[in-house]
Amino acid sequence: LITSEQKGKAPFFKLNEKVQRLDLAVDYAEGVSYLHPKNLKKLPKHISKLKTAISDFNPDAIFLISLGFIRYILPFISGKFPIYNEYHTSYYGFELKYNQLSFIHRLKKQFSYLLIDLVETRYTKIVFLNDAEFNHYKRNNAVIIPNFFDEIKATVSVPKKNQLISLGRLCYQKGYDLLIDV
Repeated sequence: LITSEQKGKAPFFKLNEKVQRLDLAVDYAEGVSYLHPKNLKKLPKHISKLKTAISDFNPDAIFLISLGFIRYILPFISGKFPIYNEYHTSYYGFELKYNQLSFIHRLKKQFSYLLIDLVETRYTKIVFLNDAEFNHYKRNNAVIIPNFFDEIKATVSVPKKNQLISLGRLCYQKGYDLLIDV
């Protein structure tokens, strides 16, 4: 398990003692783009450390679970190993944010979308969590992780209350600002 920004913190979940962990300690500046000079100057170190880690570990396959800048680079430094990019996000959240961007930022986003479209053809597989994401991105090398929960057939009668529960990260993509307004 290779991380780039663990910042000395223990993993959130307890890991089996057989899991080897390595933090590259790149520690990108938060709140600014990966293309910001503060972060861009860290990229060569990130690439070098990651190439070394991949070579030293000699994995059977590489799974990337990140939308960070390294996803543009990984296919070119992964060597002979199969690589899989897992999307654990929702395009809808990205569209919400996109619609609030300035014209210049929209142009930059469009360029990044074109670039990732090209780069992702170099991944062995792009993994999505559901049909909606799969159909939205339309990747030739895409697969869907099937839902491992059985469909619940029985309905449960619950008295109506003016309450709700929502679970998720407190981040823009989850849309809690919209939920509060609703």
